[in-house]
Amino acid sequence: KYSFGLGNKIDKYFEFPLELEIKNNKYKLIGAVLHSGTLANGHYISIIKYLDKWVCCNDSICEYINEDNFLKLAFG
Repeated sequence: KYSFGLGNKIDKYFEFPLELEIKNNKYKLIGAVLHSGTLANGHYISIIKYLDKWVCCNDSICEYINEDNFLKLAFG
């Protein structure tokens, strides 16, 4: 059983590349799941790349966002 009092959420800036090369294989980021809130409760949104555009899916609303907004939302 997990106790929320024993864990800590890391809520600091975390930068990640949009492209990654490992052993001559190139990978492009196509999505991220972002959490806001605390360990005990919060909210998730998904950001995916669809037809070369970033789409933010928040509950029943999906809207296009630019890459700069995606990187600002994915701060940590």
